[in-house]
Amino acid sequence: MQYSGITLKALSLVLLLALPVWGGEATAGEKAIDFRLIDHRGASHQIHRFLDKKFIVLTAWQHDCPDTAAISAAIDELAALDVAAIAALGVSPSPLAAHDAVTQKAAALGIHAPILLDEAQLIVPQLGLEYAGDTLLVEAGSWKVLQRGTAASAEGVQALRAALESCLKGEGIPVSAAPAGEGACVLDVAPQLQDVSYSKDIAPILAAHCVACHSPGNGAPFSFSDAKKAQGWAKMTKEVVLTQRMPPWSADPHIGVFKNGRGLSPEEQRKLAAWIDAGAVVGAGESDPLSKLELPAPRAWLLGAPDLVLAFEKPEVIPPEGVQKYRHIFVKSNLTEDKWLRGADVLPGNAAVVHHVLVFMKYPEDKDWMQYDPVDGMRSFTAGFVQGKEVAFFPEGTGMFVPAGTEFMFQMHYTATGKEETDVSELGLYFCKEKPERELMMRTAFHINFAIPPHATDYEISAKHLVKQDSMLYSMTPHMHFRGSRMRYDAHFPDGTSKTLLSVVNYDFNWQHLYELAEPVFLPQGTKIECVGAFDNSVRNEFNPNPDDTVEFGQQSWEEMYIGYIAYAPVAPIKDGPHRRY
Repeated sequence: MQYSGITLKALSLVLLLALPVWGGEATAGEKAIDFRLIDHRGASHQIHRFLDKKFIVLTAWQHDCPDTAAISAAIDELAALDVAAIAALGVSPSPLAAHDAVTQKAAALGIHAPILLDEAQLIVPQLGLEYAGDTLLVEAGSWKVLQRGTAASAEGVQALRAALESCLKGEGIPVSAAPAGEGACVLDVAPQLQDVSYSKDIAPILAAHCVACHSPGNGAPFSFSDAKKAQGWAKMTKEVVLTQRMPPWSADPHIGVFKNGRGLSPEEQRKLAAWIDAGAVVGAGESDPLSKLELPAPRAWLLGAPDLVLAFEKPEVIPPEGVQKYRHIFVKSNLTEDKWLRGADVLPGNAAVVHHVLVFMKYPEDKDWMQYDPVDGMRSFTAGFVQGKEVAFFPEGTGMFVPAGTEFMFQMHYTATGKEETDVSELGLYFCKEKPERELMMRTAFHINFAIPPHATDYEISAKHLVKQDSMLYSMTPHMHFRGSRMRYDAHFPDGTSKTLLSVVNYDFNWQHLYELAEPVFLPQGTKIECVGAFDNSVRNEFNPNPDDTVEFGQQSWEEMYIGYIAYAPVAPIKDGPHRRY
């Protein structure tokens, strides 16, 4: 059960890209804050990523307002002026409890524009939106607020339309604009939290969600080691929370419950924002819980000392420059008897050059008929590593079969550093004390025959995996490269019903999470797991190597992969004697 995370280099890039616009209300001539929200259809949108547009229209939208139908029609009308140049979006401040009511209302109205769900009620107040229909016209790229208006009246829509038409012609903004808010519904937004305490409210949030990485030797570029560090990084903290860069977690919070979930709750977001907006004050005499924490040790064997460590027989030499093709290195286990794994971990010998590692079993020749068909990562794997990853033991009562004489193939992806480097990476194996009840399967849905067109913002593909035995599903891990943007796992059951198990709405190559279900899901024999996802090959994707390329399947990170890893175990006990794995 492998996890992976962000590299120091990538996190540093994130911090450099975060814009210094974070507090107060947006007014004409000022910059609109950057933020990321999920819309009523489950898609993710970050405002400062709309670099393929000229103008952004942000309109306050409230599901229980009598004017909502008219406001929705106005949003679509403004977008239709030039769909290539204008992104028009509604922003709903309805709390998490109203999620279903908001999505149902938007669906019933048939609105084409996305309705962004500001469930923490942080974005709407900071944009200065007070009434349903309040609208900001923002220039993409500079993110300047060009005009305020309202979509809650015919006069207001006419003024906004005139402003957009003028801007599209390059003529600037008309002087007059209909006043925002007249006669419209007051937005139902809770007041900002007061008297938020560093020691009682903020330090526990940072300890629970941030310190594991933001501590010495654990990947992040600074540490939350005490109150002064929390104060010093307060502005940056708010920026990365509003854009949902941190804590790293890409799953739609409305779908599934995961035991390793990292995302902040709306209440936690509100506490952080209130404390930072109030000046990040630490009261005189307040205790400092962060300074008393026992900080996590730097990366080592995360599961403790392995029962068996396998390493390369000789160092791998990585030249100072050039593209490094994948290397496949076989290491003998020298096991003289069959074993069952309860966990596995990969420890890179030289983290500066190890981009990622996948490890596969190769059964001995007399038992290769028993092995599930591995195709270089397309169907199964045993263990893996990406910078910053986490790892956990396999689910209780399950194990992975390792016959005597098994070899382990390391698929190594190295990156040059400008000087000659060497690496000896290691695999740590943890054995079950006795034969487990059920066999853990790591399987995949994958797609290799695709060609992503240049500048495509949402190139969708899908892949399926057939479950051949009654099984319990434990975890899912999407894998794409820099252009991957989203992936949803749907279970299509034999009785004709379906269920969405996971929706990763903002896939990030630097954070390839294993999404571990809080409770396993039963998959009857004949269930099809379908992974529906998309690539963003446009300028919206800040990590895109080249939006002018047509991108096909390949192992290098500027090419693409599409793999949905699935970890499940059959319900039936492990068979006695040799048998084929499916």
